[in-house]
Amino acid sequence: MIKSCKVVLKKWNIKRKEEKMKKTLEKKAEETKDLFQELVKKNSEIAILFGQGKKLANPWKIGDNEDQYEGKRFPTYFELINPKNGKKNCPENSYCRVVFETDVENEFLDRPNDPGELRISNDSLIKSKRLRNGKLTLTVVPELISLKEGDRITIDVELDSFGAAPTFAKSLILNITEADKGKKKKTKTNKPKDKNDNLNLPNISLLEKEDWPEKWSEDSTILIKESDKDLDIYVNRDNVNLKRTLKTKKLDQSEIELYEERFKIALGLIGFSIYSQLEDEQDKEKVIQKTTKPISQIILPLIEELGDLSDLM
Repeated sequence: MIKSCKVVLKKWNIKRKEEKMKKTLEKKAEETKDLFQELVKKNSEIAILFGQGKKLANPWKIGDNEDQYEGKRFPTYFELINPKNGKKNCPENSYCRVVFETDVENEFLDRPNDPGELRISNDSLIKSKRLRNGKLTLTVVPELISLKEGDRITIDVELDSFGAAPTFAKSLILNITEADKGKKKKTKTNKPKDKNDNLNLPNISLLEKEDWPEKWSEDSTILIKESDKDLDIYVNRDNVNLKRTLKTKKLDQSEIELYEERFKIALGLIGFSIYSQLEDEQDKEKVIQKTTKPISQIILPLIEELGDLSDLM
């Protein structure tokens, strides 16, 4: 009878602990965003990192280097730099960017006197156009004209100065690839808006092995997807370092979820801070993987050790 009571009490304690932890971890996506809100309120440096409004902030390039760039009134060259080979792969359910380099001033297309013109075939594919500091960036979204995997389309781009300079013309081939498995639709919530809701906070989530992008492995860390309105960060739930940490500790399910949450938030924030420094023409995914891989080895032990330091102070 006593043994039976002990078993019941033990199960009840475990259940109570799990229910308490469950309440702490439920609605993880929203709570993660809430955590970022708190970090922003308490740390001005983090607020600068995320910036205001829809555009990403880059604390290492404040003001977009406007004062350092002096463009010419009319362009003398116009080159395709991403992709350099003239062929661009783009997932059918996501987006990709095409980048040209030129030497014209930022106001070339919008100025009141002698403006130039940008002409793009299949213009319905283009979600946004940005001419800034010698880079013309086009955001291409296949879903805008219902393109599917296997489709191939040519995009012709012309930069016209109407006789004041040569008309530059470039072409590229857009290949539509399979859907990005990491791209998931976001559900709307009726949560009241906070005064910091205009900050460009990321949507961060864990990605399981069955949903890994192509070329991912157990060493992979995070994937960052950026659009004009959203920033999605996917952290590898089956990362070898996270799995190793969980395996070496005697944790129940609720504690495992807590460790995964720490790993997700910490690595996601570090990854974004690195991402914000990269130029559009860089292979961002490759750089992010290379820089966050060693960090993923120490992030959880570091969090624990730093937490223990508070007990000694």
